[in-house]
Amino acid sequence: MGLEGFQEFEKQASEHNIQIAVVEKVGIDEDMVPTMDIIAHRLKIKQNAGARVVVLLLPPSQTSQLLSAVKRLQHLGRSHIGDFVWVAYDTLEPFQMFPDQSTGALVLR
Repeated sequence: MGLEGFQEFEKQASEHNIQIAVVEKVGIDEDMVPTMDIIAHRLKIKQNAGARVVVLLLPPSQTSQLLSAVKRLQHLGRSHIGDFVWVAYDTLEPFQMFPDQSTGALVLR
């Protein structure tokens, strides 16, 4: 999707009065576990404030890492199945690997 695709997504969201609660850029060389734990925590804070839909513009490996972080939150009792509605593009595999964490996922192809 790239930067242009993301900018178009932001533009369309704004034009349709959709508020974007969290925007996180994830580098390729980052240590994914702490990064995704932080992102999952931020998503949970926004979910507590009323945000529910998470649009993922990530490669499958990073999507898996994020769902794994959500699973860790669930094991700690800080998140529950169905807290988030996940929207992603063209990648079913991470959601199949984490069925409990991805309840309510919508994958566009």
